[in-house]
Amino acid sequence: YGSVIMINNMKNVTNGSVQTGLATATLTSLIAQNCGKKFQIVCAEKLNAVRKMLGLSSDDSFDSRSKAAGIARYLNAHYVLYSAASGNVKEPTLDLQLIEVPTGEIIWSGRNVTHNSYS
Repeated sequence: YGSVIMINNMKNVTNGSVQTGLATATLTSLIAQNCGKKFQIVCAEKLNAVRKMLGLSSDDSFDSRSKAAGIARYLNAHYVLYSAASGNVKEPTLDLQLIEVPTGEIIWSGRNVTHNSYS
């Protein structure tokens, strides 16, 4: 395996309810299938154990990138994938940012419109 990556729970900033847990699981699965040799993904159980230790709910999306990077640092991850769904809940815009944990630098970002995938 290559570098360790923590996939942050998707943050919902749409005008309605989004199944962020399902969206995060789908994103994790896609990364595992397509980038499995490049990244070792921090498992959800390990991430949830840290959330519990810190008194956070299992669906906490770590409101800030710095908070997500801090958790990733604690888990010895090299990268954190930060994601957010925004705009209209019926056709949310998905924003992704790959953050290098040691520097906090956003090394990749992408934006994609999904069609009822997570609502």
